[in-house]
Amino acid sequence: THVKSRLNLSRVLIEQGKAQEALPHVEATLKIDSASSESYRLLGRVKTELGDSSAAIEAFKRAIVLDERDAWSMNNLAKVYIGQGRFEEALGPLARAIEIDSTVAAFHTNLGRALERTADRSRLAEAFVEQVKTWR
Repeated sequence: THVKSRLNLSRVLIEQGKAQEALPHVEATLKIDSASSESYRLLGRVKTELGDSSAAIEAFKRAIVLDERDAWSMNNLAKVYIGQGRFEEALGPLARAIEIDSTVAAFHTNLGRALERTADRSRLAEAFVEQVKTWR
């Protein structure tokens, strides 16, 4: 579909470091389907790349509201929080992302990064043990 092709193009542009070029394509998908969690997730990624953390956070939150099992939006939201030094706030989204899909190493890695900064060593050790399981 038209939405899917624009989303795929946006992904490619983001990966190529061309977030500004991706923005109008993501915005166009939201005009077509304002209930697309995937579009909001990509909007969050674009806004993150453009350095607009507040808009990125709002986009990821909207994606999660639209799809409560969108583990990647939870992970991406947490990464923005980590980037802002808001480590405690990153823990909830990461824990939920891992609950939804425990096979994604990036979720465990980001949880470990957030836990490391919260000085909760017992939880950090538990997160690492879980991460090691994903290496098998």
